[in-house]
Amino acid sequence: MTLDEIVGAISSLKAAGLSPEAAAAKALDPHRRALAWCYGVYQKQLKAEGSVDFDDLILQPLLLLSGNLETRSYYQSRYTNLIVDEFQDTSRTQYGIVHLLAEHHCNLTVIGDPNQSVYEFGGAMGAEGFELFRKDFPEATAVYLPHNYRSTPEVVALAETFLTNAKMSNGNGRQVAVRSSGPPVFLYRASSEYQEAQWIAEEIVRAQHAGYIAYDDCAVLARTNAQIQFIEKHLVKSRIPCWIMGEGTFFNHQEVQVIRALMRLSLDFLGDSLALKEALDAFRWIPAELRNRLMGDDPELTSEHLTNSEGLKVLKPDACAVVRQVTERLHTLNDHQGDTPEAFITFVMTDELFGFNKVLKSHTDSDIRFERVRELVRMARQFATLGEFLDDLDTMSGDDPLSLFSAKQVSLSTVHAFKGLERKLIFFAGFEDGFFPLASTTANPQEDLRLAYVGFTRARDALCVSFAQTRGGCRRLSSGWLRGLPMEMRQRPNWPNEVQRCADRELQTQLN
Repeated sequence: MTLDEIVGAISSLKAAGLSPEAAAAKALDPHRRALAWCYGVYQKQLKAEGSVDFDDLILQPLLLLSGNLETRSYYQSRYTNLIVDEFQDTSRTQYGIVHLLAEHHCNLTVIGDPNQSVYEFGGAMGAEGFELFRKDFPEATAVYLPHNYRSTPEVVALAETFLTNAKMSNGNGRQVAVRSSGPPVFLYRASSEYQEAQWIAEEIVRAQHAGYIAYDDCAVLARTNAQIQFIEKHLVKSRIPCWIMGEGTFFNHQEVQVIRALMRLSLDFLGDSLALKEALDAFRWIPAELRNRLMGDDPELTSEHLTNSEGLKVLKPDACAVVRQVTERLHTLNDHQGDTPEAFITFVMTDELFGFNKVLKSHTDSDIRFERVRELVRMARQFATLGEFLDDLDTMSGDDPLSLFSAKQVSLSTVHAFKGLERKLIFFAGFEDGFFPLASTTANPQEDLRLAYVGFTRARDALCVSFAQTRGGCRRLSSGWLRGLPMEMRQRPNWPNEVQRCADRELQTQLN
């Protein structure tokens, strides 16, 4: 097992409420015994440091409440009414705390949907949690909510048909949409992942120009981060403001920020101290202590201190030599301030003094980072000077406070990360075998079904589902789960209130 796998396994043991001793007692094979041993060593180290990890924040209170009657009685009287939302995502340890707090007064309300349980890999009990609740609180009253106030009848019909086809329980009958009718659910078949991403970009622009959505009314969902990052590149290329939930925008990525900073320094070396600190990411060989001082808020280390002999006196001789080497390299940027943006990026990536390509290769996700740089190069080809390109980047990234891009952006997210959220228009990309269900021997098909259901039900007004016939050069098949669903396969959805010729004309202007 890798270190990450061991850490994940220990987290699962804690989510199940098992101590190292309990895990060892349940271990029936050498693999589990070794894992229980690692768990014990890990806990001893935490205790020696007086620390707890995230999972301990749940497990330790559970052990305290279950083992100390006085403490349990105090908190039972302190919290006399309990409400648990998203109950299907509750772990066994979390439920253990709730049960202990409520066992005396039984004033407990839980709210959830077993069909939206998508975190079993993280210890969530899902439907089992509801069964356990009924067993522990047999007098509880169940209230079913058959009315759907979020989505249009078309989206609700798709979700309900999906549940029926998948033979998943839908509680106490089918959901009924309260809202008025909307557009049909669209299904798009793309020849490749490139065509799929381009189609999504075009339809977002068309829907926005038609007045059907603002950019922040829209979200693009997919199974994996890699799919989302691929689509992000095409949206950026089409000048659609977007951000990946949990990561930020294309322009927030380290490699993009460093290249922008180096461009700024080539034009204004002394006047841009922020760019100077950002550019230091290109020099990974700087000793860690000095690097932290240079990139921190040390008042003794401004850009002026780094560029004159008086300022260097605050440093030790060996650190002073390193800083001189850095500043000499940065000064060479002045010789390239007249380069085209494309030529400048090529220089900082390949020049021996910078060798930023070596920095990117040192990362485990280097392929994605290089792809972002290539996308930046494609954007740079449209501009003749560094100043023009920087102005455009500042506008697109929202650095310009007057930019419309800073206010409204399309959300890009995995389905897992988007759970609990909603948008007017949802694009659900990559609905193929291998993603739904996931091509993994450890995948749970039932959880994959629930994940797809969650994705469908994020849409309020309109839902577009797409799949690619080839991805990564390999032939793909649409997911068999699409069969029998009430969807319309179209090349172009008709967005309500759309002025077609105007929208198409503005679309061509923006994409070109």
